[in-house]
This record gives sequence, structure tokens and C-alpha cells, in this order.
Amino acid sequence: MAAGAAAAQRKLHVTSLPGRHGIGDLGDEAYRFADFLAEARQSWWQMLPIHPIGAGNSPYCSMSVFAFSPLLISLASVFEGLGFGLLFASGVVIVGKLVPRSLYSSGQAIAGTVAFGIAPIVGGQLGGYLYGAFGSVTLYVVASALAFAGALFAYRSLATPSLTRPAPVPEVEPTIEPQPGIVP
Repeated sequence: MAAGAAAAQRKLHVTSLPGRHGIGDLGDEAYRFADFLAEARQSWWQMLPIHPIGAGNSPYCSMSVFAFSPLLISLASVFEGLGFGLLFASGVVIVGKLVPRSLYSSGQAIAGTVAFGIAPIVGGQLGGYLYGAFGSVTLYVVASALAFAGALFAYRSLATPSLTRPAPVPEVEPTIEPQPGIVP
């Protein structure tokens, strides 16, 4: 926004947004509201106090103005973040088991390109088509079937003995005999 330009704002507490648990949180509905404000050319969203409520359930009588209210944390976003972390960590482990040590970094680069570059583009296009042509139920049924098929494929392909137990590391004999007083 240019200096000196007029700014518009909306005042709405996060808990006034629709939510799955009776009050709004900083999840999907907050993002939708922020997108709505941007489309309406609003510059500011005054969220009002977001610290824990105090006596009489008042947000203006909190024990600390520096704390954040746990009621505003989106549980769906927390579990989404945990799921993403587990997916990423398991991908690193799987690539480490499938790729020889000498190609480990190349394998990780290819896996990252596919998982975070190509797959979201293809999945977004396919998901958008399915949603537009057949509706949300079909989209989620197809996505669930693909996830289940991928889990079965991963289980069957990674359950081989060569992938479940790492090979023993051969012991290496020293090639130079250390001599007292000489640092190699």
C-alpha cells in the first residue's frame, strides 16, 4: 500500500468465525476470512485480544497480555502439520533404503522434486477436475482409494528382507600402522 493511501479495516474476533468446535480458531475459516478481506480491498483485520480469557470469560481481564489463547489453535492444522512431518520423515527413510549410498543426495533431490513439485501440480489439476465434474464426494473417494493403494504398494514393496534389515557394515582394517610420535 502506498504511503498516505487510505486504509480500511474490519474488526472481528477470531472466535466469532464459524468453527467445528463451537467457536472459531486460526484454521481454515480464518484463512477464508482473510481472503475475503483481501478481495474486498480491506487492509487490516483487527482481531481484538487473542490472549487467554480471564475472570468472567472476558478477554480484557487476562492474567497475561503476552500469552496466546489455546482455544484459538486449530487442531486440524496441528494434525496436518504432524502428518506432513511424518510423511516427509518417512519419505527420507524410504529413499535412504531404496537408493545406494553413493546416490543418496541425488535420490533425495529427485524425491523432493516429485513430492513437492510435480505431484502437487498433477494432483491439483486432477483434483480440480474431479471436484468440478463430479463433486466433492467423488473427489474424496478417489483420493482415499489412491492413498490406500499407495499404502498397500509401499507396504508390499518395502516389506522385503533386504529393505527391513540393514546390511552389516564391513570392518575396515587400517592400512597404515601408527608409529609412536608420528601423526599421520
